Amino acid sequence: MGLFNKVFDHFKTSDFTVAPNKKVKSVKKEFKDSFNLSLRIYKGSVFAEDSLTLKQLNEKTKATTINTNGKEFTLRASMKVGDAEEMFKTAFGIKVQIADKDDKKLINNKLTLGDAARA
Repeated sequence: MGLFNKVFDHFKTSDFTVAPNKKVKSVKKEFKDSFNLSLRIYKGSVFAEDSLTLKQLNEKTKATTINTNGKEFTLRASMKVGDAEEMFKTAFGIKVQIADKDDKKLINNKLTLGDAARA
């Protein structure tokens, strides 16, 4: 069963196009729809407001600069949680954390997104 899950996860992908005019709540919803996990998006150490676009989020708090010109990237279920979180930071300067589907506890960074979704 574990080998099958690893093969399945390798081919299951979700595309995220993150643009300056995309709202935080849209990114979070698309992530949940794709992986059945919660995505927490921060501005510095504070939760980002769902109603703000990434550009508005950057204008509201100057503590951390968000790269709103970042390039889109693809997350795969076979990726480790920590690597997925780092992709958001590298591409857009956005701190994120991945939590369980009910958004109650953070997922171990060493698990894959697929394993976390099945847990």
